[in-house]
Parts: sequence; structure tokens; C-alpha cells
Amino acid sequence: MDDFVAYLDTSEVRPGKLEELKTAMAELAAFVEQNEPRIISYTVCFSEDGSTMSVLHFHPDLASLEFHMKWRDPGFRQSRRLSR
Repeated sequence: MDDFVAYLDTSEVRPGKLEELKTAMAELAAFVEQNEPRIISYTVCFSEDGSTMSVLHFHPDLASLEFHMKWRDPGFRQSRRLSR
């Protein structure tokens, strides 16, 4: 793989919502894996204190990232409700 696109999104976890957000993000990651065959990697990480969530994904090209950003499932909306 010569070229790829990396995208990093970092959000604050809303107080008291860490466990709910972890569940929502695990479901979202499974959804992405099943429905976006071109994505290379989609990883969700939380800071040690649980105050921050980072989502890092790699795409083979810009078209793959654009597809991902247009594709919105209910899990994405739920994750936005639990983080800011």
C-alpha cells in the first residue's frame, strides 16, 4: 500500500456516559466493518481516565473516506449524543 488516508476524530466523553458510549462505539465499529469493505482499519480508543475518545481510521483513498463520512447509521447518531 503506497498511499492511504488517515482520519482522527477526538471527542470529550459526556460525564456519566462512558460505558454507554463504549457499547455504542463497539456496535458502530462492527457496523463499519460489515458495511464498508474498503476501509483498512477503524479503531476506537478511550483515555485512561475515560474523559476522551479517539477514533482513528485508515482508508485506501479519499473516495473511501468520503463514503464513510456520508454513511450515517443510528450508531453514529448515538455516539454523537454521548460525546462532544
